[in-house]
Amino acid sequence: MTSGAISPAGKYLAYADMKRIYIKLLETGEIRAIPKPESPESPEVEWDSVPWFPDSTRFLANAHPLGQSTDDWSSEGASIWMVSVLGEAPRKLRDDAIAYSVSPDNSLISFGKNKGTFGERKIRLMGPHGEQAGKLYDANE
Repeated sequence: MTSGAISPAGKYLAYADMKRIYIKLLETGEIRAIPKPESPESPEVEWDSVPWFPDSTRFLANAHPLGQSTDDWSSEGASIWMVSVLGEAPRKLRDDAIAYSVSPDNSLISFGKNKGTFGERKIRLMGPHGEQAGKLYDANE
């Protein structure tokens, strides 16, 4: 397993291994694999599940280039995806970025981009569907 997070309502556990994302219904123990994206241009990736939206109906996941060490994961070649508990295929929000967190009111997503020596050099905010990305903070090398 590469990552995991319990939904804010405590109903679901989202977790990822190197190939797939899963959702476990904690009450029953039922596990459901999330379908892979259906886009023909979607390469094989390694998944990293990140924060839930406060409404517990969806969460974000980062897709990293296949074969890259988890120690080297960064925004370079990565993409951010929205994942729903309804079993739909993930939907891409942004390329060359990694998701960090979701605001308490579901209105903003923080993400990093522009890999530097010590992590991402740009921190940005975008809307919950990947729209209106704006600058929050930039750092030099």
